[in-house]
Amino acid sequence: MRLDQAFGSYASLPRRTASALHAQLPAMRTICIGATTVGAGLGTYRGYRGAVTARLSELIGTPLAHASDLCEAVRNMDEFATLAATIKTLALSLAKITNDIVLLGSGPHGGIAELTLEPQQTGTSRVPGKVNPVHAIGLTQIAFAVAGAARAVALVKRSAWCNAWSHYSMNVSCARLPLSGRRASAICSNRRPSRPS
Repeated sequence: MRLDQAFGSYASLPRRTASALHAQLPAMRTICIGATTVGAGLGTYRGYRGAVTARLSELIGTPLAHASDLCEAVRNMDEFATLAATIKTLALSLAKITNDIVLLGSGPHGGIAELTLEPQQTGTSRVPGKVNPVHAIGLTQIAFAVAGAARAVALVKRSAWCNAWSHYSMNVSCARLPLSGRRASAICSNRRPSRPS
């Protein structure tokens, strides 16, 4: 196998997973606003769902629609779990690639040393001159954080809680996923991550 073939496969893997990720986004545009606690919609004003859905669509620049079955939409969060699982797969795929790069860049005396990674640190106080592949290791740590957040989403989905805590847990876990993505992008481009808006 040539080096260009190996790196070509590295490029193909996230592209394929990203395609699966984008295919799931339309399902995330269906919301159950105004369903209240159990999906009955009791206590909301006439026209509330339509007005809020239209305003949210305007704010984010993406057309949203309300769920046809509000009771089912409140009780089941399949779309969140599926999306989180796909993001986790993408993150762990990137971690696998970085692990390969760390292995191929190990050396020069006790490792493979097929790659020369640009040093980003001056070494450590315990091992002067030793340079760790900090960007690759950092990306792996982010992948683990994403996997943990996706696991939290899966547990909330499995529990089928119908209260504010389940939605809070789901929102916090899902919010960590894009934040981890921004940090990963910053690591790859060697810049500071931007603050979430």
